[in-house]
Amino acid sequence: MKIDTRMNAVSITLVIEGHITGINEVMQIKDIIASNAQVDSIEFIIKDAFVMPSALIGFLAKLANKDGKKIVISEAKDELKNLLKDLSLDQTFLIR
Repeated sequence: MKIDTRMNAVSITLVIEGHITGINEVMQIKDIIASNAQVDSIEFIIKDAFVMPSALIGFLAKLANKDGKKIVISEAKDELKNLLKDLSLDQTFLIR
């Protein structure tokens, strides 16, 4: 997995290439977000992955529901979009 990060004062974009397969990748994403805790919006451009580990889904749901962060997921494969919709997270995350 490769992550490119784009930042400005109020948002961060993580461009993820490859599959998010395990706890190491999840921890890497969490560390990036934690080091940019001041942002209001986090966008994920997920180019290859068709699944997302439950640890990451839970973390993102907490950011949206408890911390009030706007979570945007774009360019995701249909399988990932459908997974998030099946989990009723299409209301929590903005899925493009």
